[in-house]
Amino acid sequence: MTPPTTNIPNTPATLNDSLFVDEDVISGIQAGEFGILDGPAYITSHLMLRAAVEIAIGWTPLKGMFGLDCVGGQSVVYLTLKDTPSSRTRRLVGLLGQLDIQEGSNEAQLLKDNLIICDANAFMAGGLEALPVDPENPPRLIIIDDVAHFVPNLDFNDPSAVGDFLRTVCAEASRHGAALLLVRSNPPERGGSLIEDTARRIWTVTHPEQAEAPYLPPSELELVGIVSSIKSNDPAVEEPLWFGMNSVDLAIDQPEKTIKAGA
Repeated sequence: MTPPTTNIPNTPATLNDSLFVDEDVISGIQAGEFGILDGPAYITSHLMLRAAVEIAIGWTPLKGMFGLDCVGGQSVVYLTLKDTPSSRTRRLVGLLGQLDIQEGSNEAQLLKDNLIICDANAFMAGGLEALPVDPENPPRLIIIDDVAHFVPNLDFNDPSAVGDFLRTVCAEASRHGAALLLVRSNPPERGGSLIEDTARRIWTVTHPEQAEAPYLPPSELELVGIVSSIKSNDPAVEEPLWFGMNSVDLAIDQPEKTIKAGA
């Protein structure tokens, strides 16, 4: 496979100590970018669940942002690596209370129609076709949230299984033109380091001072070259490492942006 000839500069991530989804996060999602948010488990997970809700219902603060008409009807797949229904419900109900979304309201109906929360087993069984996704309304965003314990049927002690999972999600995101966000917040004892190491192997780490990002295997993902800082355990590495991404002529004329990570 021939690498794309267009190179988009790597854009560093910056830390965001707010629980609110800001312009940089939303613009990155709407542009179909790939991002990794790193932070304390609950806070980062909460941030991305809020992003999913706001995009799915077209929350008022987002309307008109960056020329986007956020009026709802933009489906979001929130993919958990095993999460109990009660845990998801508690987080979502708490979030809806903060956003003052009332049962039976237009916002509640939009959320019901457009926010699809599922676990990794259902996704791996058949991609987006296995989920209640409207083919006329492909997802704007796919979120991988590794905050929860991993599903028994998916061996996340096996790097090849993790790699297969990440490749499958990437392929689905590319096929549907969706943005992809990986919430990487688990500690090593819960698989966080394996997720990170596997992602780094699949997507190739490059230093921000390198002239060009390496080509991204295994498929030509139509994702803009946004990268996120990764903490390095190597004392010789003074600057953070970055995920190097490529693009296939998507949003070439857009200004460089910084996508912020959850604190």
